[in-house]
Formats: sequence, structure tokens, C-alpha cells
Amino acid sequence: LAAALSAAGLLPIAGLSASDGALTVPVDCYLQFAHNSGGDLNTFSFLMDIRPKSLNGFNAIFQSHVDNDEDGSLYTSGKMIGINSSGLGYGGSLVEGKWHRVVFVVNENCMSVFLDGLKVVATFTANTDKWILHDVAWLFCDDNGEEGTVDIAELRYWDVALSSAQIKSLGFAGFDTSVDAPLAD
Repeated sequence: LAAALSAAGLLPIAGLSASDGALTVPVDCYLQFAHNSGGDLNTFSFLMDIRPKSLNGFNAIFQSHVDNDEDGSLYTSGKMIGINSSGLGYGGSLVEGKWHRVVFVVNENCMSVFLDGLKVVATFTANTDKWILHDVAWLFCDDNGEEGTVDIAELRYWDVALSSAQIKSLGFAGFDTSVDAPLAD
């Protein structure tokens, strides 16, 4: 498996635990996701534990356009995460080289972004272009190269919009439900 990952440009790394399957995803190397539900989805949730290598400029996190022919749908920009679309904007405080848990929730084409268990940006204006999940989506991919090297240690997907309480119960990057206390309100 390590040889196949290396041939694809992905580098296995030590992550937050021995079993998380962490990878370094360099610039010009992307992860593709297929939900296999048939048809487009306008309600879903993703969780990913990421460690950005650099927070300079814009770095794509999620790309909803199958052909990668439009701007991405979620970015880091400096030390924040979000996108200037449909009133979402940027928020939170990312630290270069630190693991962060990012959860983005789309509910009827309206997006909320949680960083380390806290909601940092949200919009109530639907965007049927940016926040829809087609049969295939991309992670860390952008049409005009607004990308950066990132480590990813966990990736989860739900075909429902997670609630704030559910996201708090997921904790932070490296959170272990057997030993860590739930996040405070």
C-alpha cells in the first residue's frame, strides 16, 4: 500500500494515532471522494483532521465541481477557514503545523464550518453551486492552483447535517472518546 500511495504522490506519515492512516497531500496531488448515493446531495457533513504546512494565501480544502473548473468551495485563508460566498466569510484561528479538526456541514445548500468543535462561520443563504455534493468531489483541489501541502489524519462523511451537539461530541483532532471529556458548551 505504501508503494501505491507513494506512486500517487501521497506520503504516509505518523498521525495522531497509530491507526488513523495519516497522509501528506502535496500541491498538485488531490483526494477524490465518491458518495455512491446516486444523484446530487444538498445536505451532508464532512469531518477532517488536518495539519496545514503553510497558511500563506488561499489553500483549497473542498472542491464540489467534478471537473475542477471553478473556484473551490472551502479554503484556508491566512489563519482562518471559510469562503467569501453567500455571506459565509472566514473565521477561526488555524495554527501552522498544528492538527485541527474541521467539520463542514451543508444543510439544504447552506454551509456551517466548525473548527476544533466551535462554529466559526455559517450562512443561511443557500448556494446551489458551491455547496452541493455531486457524485464526485475533491479535497485540496482548486481550479487555478490555490493549494497548499496539508497532512490529513482523519476523514469522515455523513449524508446528514450534523447538529452542533453532535459536532461537540466529536471533539478535536486526536480526541479519544474513551479518555477525553466532551467539549464544554
